[in-house]
Amino acid sequence: MEERKITEHESLEIINSMIRDTRTQLTREAGVPFLIWGYTTVAVSLWEYAMHRLDLYWGWGWFALPVIGYLLTWLLSRRNNGREYVKSYIDRAITAVWVVFGFSVLFAFGAAFVYNISMFFMMTLLIGMGTAITGAIIRSRAVTTGGALSMLSSTIFAVRHMVLEDCPEAIFTYQINDMLIFAAIFFLLMCIPGHILIHEARKNGKKD
Repeated sequence: MEERKITEHESLEIINSMIRDTRTQLTREAGVPFLIWGYTTVAVSLWEYAMHRLDLYWGWGWFALPVIGYLLTWLLSRRNNGREYVKSYIDRAITAVWVVFGFSVLFAFGAAFVYNISMFFMMTLLIGMGTAITGAIIRSRAVTTGGALSMLSSTIFAVRHMVLEDCPEAIFTYQINDMLIFAAIFFLLMCIPGHILIHEARKNGKKD
């Protein structure tokens, strides 16, 4: 039996369909990690704030943050392994970006204590940079804007640190309040873009 040859128009439609499917999957795959890390960071920040207020603060929540985030991301990736989805160059590029920035955040976390730099300034700046780069790669205006605003908002911590560094009695209160600011920044500039990405992926999926 002779196979029917596809026309040029049909070939273009197949290619466009593959591009749309990849775009939808990529948007979804990028949105979920934003939600995982965004909400985990918000939860840990609020937990640490509550521990401060109850005079039970030990600071272990910050060390648990990367463990929880990576564990949830790993579990999600294992669950998605059964789906037919080929990792593209863009996927590998995004993974490389966050591996680099992930280690950078860990080093910055340690440097903040050694050199008396605001931990929240360093983390917000670096994660904002990673978010903005990711947004540029996947061509998401919401994610790019969120990352840029996160980088800009990191100056809040730098300014507060400079103003209060000569006032030792205010340092403790300053650190507690920074936790709430940190949580708010992550909710507005990571969680919300994550929801936008998921919404766009679902909308594009329904169109297809």
